[in-house]
Amino acid sequence: MPMMFWLTRSTADQWLGVLMLLFVVWLRRPAVPTRTARVVAAGPVICGAAYCLLASGHGWVYLPVADDPTLLRDFYLVRYLDWIVVVPITLFAVLSIALTDSAERDREWLKLVGPCTGMTVSAALYAFAWDPVIKTLLYVVFFGFSIVLALGVGRIFREQAEADNVHFKKLRRDMRFLAGLWTCYHVTLLLGSDGLRWFLPSVTTANFENLDFALTVAYPFVALSRVGRTREAEEKARHHAETLETGPGTIMLRPSHGRLGRGRPRATPA
Repeated sequence: MPMMFWLTRSTADQWLGVLMLLFVVWLRRPAVPTRTARVVAAGPVICGAAYCLLASGHGWVYLPVADDPTLLRDFYLVRYLDWIVVVPITLFAVLSIALTDSAERDREWLKLVGPCTGMTVSAALYAFAWDPVIKTLLYVVFFGFSIVLALGVGRIFREQAEADNVHFKKLRRDMRFLAGLWTCYHVTLLLGSDGLRWFLPSVTTANFENLDFALTVAYPFVALSRVGRTREAEEKARHHAETLETGPGTIMLRPSHGRLGRGRPRATPA
C-alpha cells in the first residue's frame, strides 16, 4: 500500500485512541487518577500530530543510503523527534499501571528516564547516520540503553507480581507483551528503511504504526480498564471492612433528603 495511506491511517488511529482512553478514564473515574489520565492521553495526541505532519508532506528530508551514498532515502525526522518525547511519557503511563503508589512511581520514573531518553536519541542518530561504521556503533549504544531500560521495567513488574499474588498472572502477561513490543521495535529499526533496508519504506511505516498504536493506545486502554476495576474492588472491600468493624446494632446518622425534614439526621442501622 502507498506510504500516504499508512501515514493517514496512523493519524486517525492515534486520535481515535485519544477518545478511547478518555472514555475508559471517564468510565472508571475516580479510580484512575487525573494526572495519570492526562499523561496517558498525551502520548497518542503527540504521536497523532507527528503522523499528521508527515502525511501532509512535512517533517522529512532526503539522506544518503548507507551502502550506496549516491542513492537517497526518505528520512522521517518527525517520527524520531516524536519518539524522544512520547516514549518517556509512555514509560510514565506503564509505571502508573504497575505501581499504585504515586511517590514510588515518580521515583522509579526518574531512575529510568535517563536510559529511556538515551535509547530514543541513539535510535534517531542511528537512523540519521549513513556511514556503516558510525551506524553500527550507534546501534550498539541504542541496544545497550534498551537493555538497561528493559531490565529496569522488568524488575518493577517482577517485584509487583511477586508482591501481589492476586494479579500475578496479569502482571507477568504485561511483561511478556511489553517484551514482545520491544523486540519488534528493534527488528523493524534494524531491518527497516533506515537500517539494513530489508523492508520497504511502506512496510517499515506500517510496522511502526501498528507498534505505536499497540504501545500508546491498546495497552494503556486495556491496562487502565483493569486498574480501574481493581481499585474499585479494593475500595468496596475497604468500605465493607470498615462497616463490619462498627459492629452489629450500631446506629449511623445520615441526612434525610426527603421533602419533609430536609437536612435532619435520620437514624439507620449499620
